[in-house]
Amino acid sequence: MPLLAMKILKYNQQAKQKINLKGLVLISPWADPIQQQSMDATYAFYHGLITQNQTIHLDKIYQQCKQLILAKQYLQANHICGKLDVQIKQFSKRHLCNIAYTQTQNNVLLDQYLRQPSVLKAIHATQSKPFKTWSESVNKNYDPIIQRSLLSVYNQLLKKHLPILIFSGLNDAKDTNYLGIEKFIQALKWDEKSSYLNAKRKNCGIGYSKMGGGLEWVTVFNAGHMVPQDQPKISGIVQKFTQPIVF
Repeated sequence: MPLLAMKILKYNQQAKQKINLKGLVLISPWADPIQQQSMDATYAFYHGLITQNQTIHLDKIYQQCKQLILAKQYLQANHICGKLDVQIKQFSKRHLCNIAYTQTQNNVLLDQYLRQPSVLKAIHATQSKPFKTWSESVNKNYDPIIQRSLLSVYNQLLKKHLPILIFSGLNDAKDTNYLGIEKFIQALKWDEKSSYLNAKRKNCGIGYSKMGGGLEWVTVFNAGHMVPQDQPKISGIVQKFTQPIVF
């Protein structure tokens, strides 16, 4: 998504008919592997998913992961880094997408929704196919690049004053857990960062929201990696973001 947003902004600089890009909404974003994966074991430990000894073991794996990323050996890094999620799941016997569950949630209703003609038309799908949460072919294409950081891209988007809204489910124990997202945000650099850092966190009913300097981060109660599926009420926040009320 951030790469697409950057491409649109560059396209708009010379295009006669510009794409009306007003902001970026991110759900459980994967943005900066080194920062985010550094908190995997910490999240798991403080949520009672693993023991202290298991935490020490996972931290050693993370250090190997980090060194490979710094050496730009991304494919090898992904092989090592992937052990973090795998072993936390083995140790905890929980579903890391949402630690309130022990197995994958039923996607029957979501599958039915995505097959509706109106939805297919809205997402420009030419035919109806069974919904899948994971694709082997897509995964193989991601393997060589998934450990690359997009931090610089987000810095550029914020410097170009493109509003960004981030949602994090507090039950997400994957690499996109909220502790890792916070470290990613701390690593961002843009002119109005102090406005965000000095902003007060507010209770927004479904969780907590912090907004400033063109960035808003919402941490959501009773939601995991698939935030909209667990907490459909976030649609109200998205609507305010995309269609702000002007007085």
